This record gives sequence, C-alpha cells and structure tokens, in this order.
Amino acid sequence: MAREINEYDLLKIICVILVILGHIFNLYHHGGVVLVLEEPAFLPIRNFIYSFHMPVFMAISGAIYEIQKSKGKYQDNVTFLKNKVRRLMVPYFLFSIFLMLPTMCYVWHVEYPIRYYADNYLLAKDSRHLWFLFTLFYVFVFLNPIEKHMRNHQLLFAVVFLFCSRYVANYVPSLFCLNLFFKYAVWFYLGYLFEIHKECVMNITHKTWPVLVAYLCFSFAYSYDKVTINAPVCFCLLYYVCYKIKKGMGTRSKAVSGKLVDYSMGIYLFHPVVLYIVAAHLCSISLTSSMSSLLLFIIGLSVSFLLTMTFKKMRLGAFLGE
Repeated sequence: MAREINEYDLLKIICVILVILGHIFNLYHHGGVVLVLEEPAFLPIRNFIYSFHMPVFMAISGAIYEIQKSKGKYQDNVTFLKNKVRRLMVPYFLFSIFLMLPTMCYVWHVEYPIRYYADNYLLAKDSRHLWFLFTLFYVFVFLNPIEKHMRNHQLLFAVVFLFCSRYVANYVPSLFCLNLFFKYAVWFYLGYLFEIHKECVMNITHKTWPVLVAYLCFSFAYSYDKVTINAPVCFCLLYYVCYKIKKGMGTRSKAVSGKLVDYSMGIYLFHPVVLYIVAAHLCSISLTSSMSSLLLFIIGLSVSFLLTMTFKKMRLGAFLGE
C-alpha cells in the first residue's frame, strides 16, 4: 500500500527538478563542470534558480525534522547520530568513491585521483552536489541536542542563525563544509519554524500570493537574486502551490508522486554523474542550446530514475541512505 503523500513530498519533487535544471543551465557558461556551449540567455534563469532552490531544500529538511520531533522521535542522540550517518554520510562516501571520482576523472582528466579525492571529498573542499549531505549531517548533529532551546527561544536563534549565515560563514574555512553549515543552518531553522507556525504563515500567503508572485517576476526580470528574500518567498509560495495540488490529486497521480518521492534521494545523487558524462559528449555534437538542454533534462531525470530503481532492486540501498 502506497504511503500518504503530503505537501513536503510534492515540494521535494519540485526541488529535485529545480536542482537538475540548475545544474543543466550551469553547463552553458564557463563556471560549469563541462561547457556544452556558451548560452548567455540561460544565465539569468540559472541565477534565479540558485537564489532559492537549495535553501528551500534545506528548509524542507527542517520542517520534516520538526514533524518527527513533535511525534516524540529523535530523543536519543546516539541513535539519532547513527541514523544520520547511515542516511547521509554512508551515501556521501560511497557515491564520492565509486561514482563521483571516476566521473570527474573522466570529464576533467584528473592526473592525480587520490590527491583530488582527498582534497575535494575527504576534506570536502569541493564535493560537488554531495556538499548537501555533509552540511545536512552537521546541521542535524549540532542542532538536535539544542532543539528544546531552539523551540523556546525562537527569535533569538533566528537572529543568531541569520547573523552566522550573513557574516560568520564568510570567515569560516571551506574545510569539511564548515562554511556551508554556518551558511545553511538558518534555512533549516526557518523550515523548522515554518512547520510550527504553518497555519499562520499559510493564511498570510493565501492573502498575499499575488504580491509575492509579482515580486518574484520583478526579481527574475531585473536579476534581483537576493537569497534572503527569494528563498523564504519561494518556500511559502511553493508550499502553497503544493497544498493546492494535493487537494486535487487523484489516485494515479498520488501513486506517481509517491514513486518520485521514494526515488528523490537517488535522483539527486545520480543526476550529476549522468549530466556530466552526457554533456562531455554533447560538446562535439551540433545542437542548439534549447535542444541540448532539453535532451540533458530528459536523459538526466530518466536515467537517474532507472539507476535508482536498479540500485534498489540489487539491494544496494546503502548508496541511497537506506
């Protein structure tokens, strides 16, 4: 029997798609892993997506964490730690060794693989998309023991986390993703607070959504990519959209969504491997940017889905945090 789909599940699907799109558009300017071809028109879209998609992803984790805490889970810190090692750090090391390292060696022709792995994955200076697993692990480990204080002193912690994100993160080394912990902990906490005050926030969103949409249109049109504004606005709007979608979903759409949610972790982990390898070959094929980006999206999503299915059937769930 399929499990019940909630708004956060739908929001997770949207975020995975946005991550894939962000990584695709990143391949059309010189900052990407592979340059398919230079397409300046994609840069504003890429910048807009990057102004909110990972903070929203982190906020989803915070909201789900609050739901679990309210059910009385995560009381034992040792058990909690073991769970997060299995869910986050085991996939981090398995993917980095067996998939990301060979992929980066292939597309970048890395001369010293061991040194590259040590610098970028063991020290986590540039672990590509796997930074999210490392950072989220930090967030869970450091915030779970102080959760009661975070609940009782909400304004204080919101200010502290925001200060860390805006200022402290700039002075913390990138070693072991420490800078990213200080940068993204605020979004986890805001997701946590959102779930606590969800009814009030959704009531405000329901009344003001035209204004919020107008702001996002302005943000995109004028490249006003302020993460501190775009991320919370997008989170509230996307949750509101997911709430409306869920109300109108039929049995079949719920089943499809449930499958995508179950595979979302695998799709997130696999898709850069697929994109980088395909993009490395697209460089030599004469395609328009629109055609090649569409091809990358279709292949990236479908192959990642199939790889996730295969790993599950082969009982390689450890790669997926299972």
